[in-house]
Amino acid sequence: REYRVITAAKDRRCKAWNDAAKELDTGSDGDPLMLTGPEGERVARMAQAVRSTPGIAELLQADGRSEQSVFTRDPATGLLVRIRLDWITSSARAMDLKTTTDLRNDKLFRSVVDYRYHVQKAFYSDAFLWAFGERLDFAFGVIESEAPHVSKLVRLPDDVVAWGRLQYRRDLDTYARC
Repeated sequence: REYRVITAAKDRRCKAWNDAAKELDTGSDGDPLMLTGPEGERVARMAQAVRSTPGIAELLQADGRSEQSVFTRDPATGLLVRIRLDWITSSARAMDLKTTTDLRNDKLFRSVVDYRYHVQKAFYSDAFLWAFGERLDFAFGVIESEAPHVSKLVRLPDDVVAWGRLQYRRDLDTYARC
């Protein structure tokens, strides 16, 4: 609902794109909420894939809210910290949506490490506990960025999350010292 798809624009260099950008008074780069026709079609296909994936669909259909920020203090350092959940249900089940090029296990694990998803999972879970005194059931909805847009709900193993906890703890302690 927030994005405007310029269906006549096949790319961001064509006349239709420039005309739309001029009409919306955004400059030649366009508004960050503007998509070309092919981009809009791709996003629609990805959204459909996510909404039809077991686990992800159930979470999105549950009573919940999107883009929720939680502010709390790290009890070890006293630092004010923030997490921002893509989706959280009223029963403290949460999900962040991620894209990847390949959902096969070895490729997915590489993305987890490269983008520090294990650190995010550990930090979000702990920060939620600090703020509300309850456990957060947190998972990742992961979708392939290219067709056919395979997607699945991913729960990281406890040992991987423990590794992430060591990393965020080191990062927060370093930040506090600085």
